[in-house]
Amino acid sequence: MANRNSMVARNILHEELGYFSDVQTSYSLDEETRDRLIAHGRQDAAHALTNTIALMESQASRRWTNRLLLIAVALLVYIAYRVTT
Repeated sequence: MANRNSMVARNILHEELGYFSDVQTSYSLDEETRDRLIAHGRQDAAHALTNTIALMESQASRRWTNRLLLIAVALLVYIAYRVTT
């Protein structure tokens, strides 16, 4: 998953840098607007990173819970088997 995310991010970066097109887009922005857009871009990247970390931690927590539930079910099956024999 991390490799795929890295590939997508690298592809978007290369696209923005003009690696895939003949003509680079010229936006003609004044300095204030350009700086504001850069700041928003960095903020968006920070939010994306925080959300990704939260999702990965949530997935790890669910994985741990699933393992515990599987062990509990196996233990209950074993106890039920021992009681009936």
